[in-house]
Amino acid sequence: MAVAARKVRQLPAERPKLRAVPPRPRRAPRARRRRTPFALFALSVVTLLVMLLASAQAIVAQQAFRVAELTRSIERLEEGHGQLRLEVAEKSSPQRLVRAARRFGLVLPDRVELLEIDPARPGGGTGGTDEGTGGVPLPEGGTGTGVLAQAAQGSEEG
Repeated sequence: MAVAARKVRQLPAERPKLRAVPPRPRRAPRARRRRTPFALFALSVVTLLVMLLASAQAIVAQQAFRVAELTRSIERLEEGHGQLRLEVAEKSSPQRLVRAARRFGLVLPDRVELLEIDPARPGGGTGGTDEGTGGVPLPEGGTGTGVLAQAAQGSEEG
């Protein structure tokens, strides 16, 4: 099988001369007019985003300072609360109360007497009409005005 011979194409001896292409009409001002509004819009959007980001960072920083300040305040208040609890514990201790009572002239009683209430007696605390008057009977009007004054006079006389 024989391969057919190819034809070899010969290059031209001279290069073709270049034609002068007439210059295009200038469209640059028109294209520039179209790009200017978009560039201004893009610049304003980028500026706005940068300003928003900066203000958000400032707000976050302010909040962080506020949180740190509140944390310090909480620590101081907790310490003060602990000191106040210690002071209450010291002032309410039984030994301190006994010393304060002795300073004011209070002493422990030698004997304790129990008072018995007669349930049959009027005003004996059994829910009678003159309950709470100290055993003084109510006047016939039933209003009870002056009952305490009468009880105080009765105790002064007796």
